[in-house]
Amino acid sequence: MLSGGGAKGFAHIGVIEVLDSLGIRPDLVVGTSMGAIVGALYASGYSGREIDSLTRALPLGALFRGYEPRLPESLRPLPPLAVLEEGRHRLVLETSAVREERVSALINALMLRGNLAARGDFDSLPIPFRAIATDLNTREEVVLGSGDLAQAVRASFSLPLVFRPVVLDGRTLTDGGMAENVPVAAARRLGARRMIVSLLEASDAPDPDYGDPATMLGKLLDFLVVGAPQAQPGDVVVQSDVRPYTTLDFGANALDALVVRGRDAARLAFASARCLSPAPLAPRPSRSDRLAGAAVAGVAPSEQTVILRALRLSTADTVDEADLRRRLLGFARFEQYRALWLRPAGRDDALAFDLAVSKAPRRAAAFGVSYDNTMGGRLWFGAADRRFLDSPLELGARLALGQYRQDLGVSLLYAFPINYRYSPLVFSADGAIENIREFVGETELPSITTRELRLFAGTGRNPERGWRFRLGPELLIWHEDVRGDRTAFGGHGSLGLDRGPGLLLRLDGAVTTDYQRAAAEAAVGLRIGSVVLHPRVRFGWGSDGTPLQATFPLGGDEGFPGLRLTERRGLQELLFGLSARRQVVGLVALRAEAMVGAVGSGSGFLSRGGVYDGEWLEGIRGGVEIRTLLGPIRLEEGVNSRGDWAAFVRTGTWF
Repeated sequence: MLSGGGAKGFAHIGVIEVLDSLGIRPDLVVGTSMGAIVGALYASGYSGREIDSLTRALPLGALFRGYEPRLPESLRPLPPLAVLEEGRHRLVLETSAVREERVSALINALMLRGNLAARGDFDSLPIPFRAIATDLNTREEVVLGSGDLAQAVRASFSLPLVFRPVVLDGRTLTDGGMAENVPVAAARRLGARRMIVSLLEASDAPDPDYGDPATMLGKLLDFLVVGAPQAQPGDVVVQSDVRPYTTLDFGANALDALVVRGRDAARLAFASARCLSPAPLAPRPSRSDRLAGAAVAGVAPSEQTVILRALRLSTADTVDEADLRRRLLGFARFEQYRALWLRPAGRDDALAFDLAVSKAPRRAAAFGVSYDNTMGGRLWFGAADRRFLDSPLELGARLALGQYRQDLGVSLLYAFPINYRYSPLVFSADGAIENIREFVGETELPSITTRELRLFAGTGRNPERGWRFRLGPELLIWHEDVRGDRTAFGGHGSLGLDRGPGLLLRLDGAVTTDYQRAAAEAAVGLRIGSVVLHPRVRFGWGSDGTPLQATFPLGGDEGFPGLRLTERRGLQELLFGLSARRQVVGLVALRAEAMVGAVGSGSGFLSRGGVYDGEWLEGIRGGVEIRTLLGPIRLEEGVNSRGDWAAFVRTGTWF
């Protein structure tokens, strides 16, 4: 019997390794929460060492993070402060403790071997298995022994406040620890007479810091857990010392230590136990599963076609376990869905799937704010419908307001099914009014007002992380106070890669009837000891007809040391920068950045066409950065080679 305990359940792996070494094979495995995950893998035929290798190869720690609300694709890349999603009765705050689609994909891949072997009946596994969940409405214990193995395990570890509950057979199920964290009583009702019980000692670490939200959340989760019943004569109780690790300690160091703790505790317990009969687990038989059929419940025929082709369940004659595992992990990229369950069935070598998907909430609303001491504050609102008019269309609308720029935009995304994936079609209309600031030395001239309407139709994807692109024809109609009304039609394309603070790449280009424009930016994160370095480079070039609002401010949204944001602007830009960041205490970090760059407006690249065009500047800026719920707050001072000083105060991510 394997108890719950979140990441502390890694200790169960060490216990299983000792069972393997002693040649002991139980007749039944019952697990709760993390114990259900490890127990299901063990019952599926994996050895303790294999389970250890599987968990090390998976990014479990990356599933848990702070509050990072996720926007519908039609509202990106605006930085959200909060996102509300459609619940059963009203809009509810998106907690974003985990990415549900990634969790579901991961548990599907982990449980695939057992799922195919069980075919809906957990007694058909190499070792019969049961998962314990809790009915959230009645707090009754629910023993799961049939159906989709991955879904049953997912229900068992649905930690409140961390994972969404699972609706199964009309019941809303949450973590089994709320009913029976150590599933001894359930095992006895199933006929077990003598048990090996793996417990996780849950004593608090000395002097816990309850000011830390993660520590407090772990304590609250411990309060929800129902303790262990008394052992009976003949039972073997393995009690692993898991202090000071917590429920959400999913790092590699915790895994290493907890497996060793479980191994040591098991050796001590079995050394004093009465004789247990060795019964090694039989080797997994080699079998080729013939695909007898596959269907997806509750979706349109076009959706079913794409899902089955994405998993290669509509074109294959047999089921390739390794290939299907890779495709299940990749299914997390389909943002229309939060979960997919295979629900396999069949006999002998015939295998059929009655797949079920859980769709993402249909409607969402969001807002965000940012402040810069030279540009003032900006505020945006947005709303999206992921299934507009009950179709595959996603409609998003956004409004952004600020002292110098106001935007209004509408986007329509259509996931068009082609072969094995969706081919995203994008239609957008964006309007903006911007007051372009002009400077001569320390003097600010009257701003130049521009108005624009941009219409785009083409293809594109804008995921949260990874590669994003956009390509298609675009019509731009704009007005400048100086040059009057202008119109340009042509092609616009962009390509980007965003992997968080570690890697950033952006390429953008347009060829139109009135102008040509190209821009590029790249940055990479390098850690040297406790310091994180970010070298970056920016490049921009535009022809003479480039709209004023599309010219290049030196340094972009980050500006340049000693200058006000957008103080230097031109048709060309080249900038090199290197920033260093070091965490000093809690959410506070020291930050410094050096830059060298120039802008130009002449006929040649960085050629002089005005007072400062083509002049290279060097600058340095430094201060503190504080991470808050509003985003990063930066308080810095900068100076450049001309002797200009300027403060840089920024709250949130500028947009």
